[in-house]
Amino acid sequence: METVSVEIDAALHGRLTKIGNNGLFQIPLVISQLVDHWEKTALRPSSLLANRQAENPSPWKSSRGNRFPVGLQLTAYYLGKTHNAVVTGKGIEFNGNYYDNPSTAAMAVKMSAGTPKKSAATNGWRFWLMPCDDGSNRLTSIDKLRRSNGQVS
Repeated sequence: METVSVEIDAALHGRLTKIGNNGLFQIPLVISQLVDHWEKTALRPSSLLANRQAENPSPWKSSRGNRFPVGLQLTAYYLGKTHNAVVTGKGIEFNGNYYDNPSTAAMAVKMSAGTPKKSAATNGWRFWLMPCDDGSNRLTSIDKLRRSNGQVS
């Protein structure tokens, strides 16, 4: 079996070890079981997107006129942590606040992690990820939305 190395922070390693019953199970087995569970549940990103889009078919328009499907789940990885947001009728919701475009929401993530405002500027189109439209659990850049006028194909 071919293996790869994955960097995780010490806190996540501790959580995985605890789930593994303090050493009774190896971390790769714990990760495998978590992925198996994720794939079997109805809470896969692609199904979340489909459910939210069915409930709220009208897209949200950003301050710059870009369209986003309401209910779209956004994910970002920053400084070893996963950050989640959702597109609502009011904007991109992150930590209970609404942002009028992907870049300001991305800056909010960075500032919540302790990055000074002057250093938090980022391209939100490349920062945020969304579920791929192929039914897999993979994520892709939301820049795809900008190129497709807000349509998730």
